[in-house]
Amino acid sequence: MATTFNMRIEGLDELLANADKVGGELPGKLFNAMNEATALVKGDAQAVKVGRFKNRTGNLRRSINRRVEGPHRGVVSTSEEYGAHVEFGTRPHVIYPKKGRFLVFKNQSGQKVFAKKINHPGSKPYPFMRPAFEDNIGKIQDIYAKIAQEAVVRMAQ
Repeated sequence: MATTFNMRIEGLDELLANADKVGGELPGKLFNAMNEATALVKGDAQAVKVGRFKNRTGNLRRSINRRVEGPHRGVVSTSEEYGAHVEFGTRPHVIYPKKGRFLVFKNQSGQKVFAKKINHPGSKPYPFMRPAFEDNIGKIQDIYAKIAQEAVVRMAQ
C-alpha cells in the first residue's frame, strides 16, 4: 500500500463555471496554483526534519512524487510500499520468510542469524506526508486566495 495524499480545492468548480466572466486564463492560473501547491508539499515531505523518518537509503524520499490532475486536484504520493508503514507505524506482527525456509539477517553484533519467524515489536509512526501538507496549508491558501481575489476584481469590472 503506497502512501498517497490527495489535495482537492473545494469551490473551484463554481469559479471555473464563471471563468468566461474572469477571462480565459483562469483555468491555467488554477492549474499553475495546484502545480505550485503540490511542489510545496512534495518538497516538504522530502525534507529532513526533526521527528521525521531517518534517511537510511534515501529510497523513500526519492519515491515521493506529485501530479496535477486538473486545476482543483493534485496528488502527492510515494511509490514505496513501506511508505504507509513509516507514516502510520505498525502493530506488533510476525515476519515469515517469503522465499525459502529461513529468514537470514545480521544481528547487532554482526553475526549471521537464521530464523523461521521473527516477532516484530511494531514500529512507531514517523509522519511525513500529513505534516508536509499541514505545514504548507497557509501558503497554499494564500496562493488560491490571490487568484480568487483577482477573479473577484475582474468579475466586478
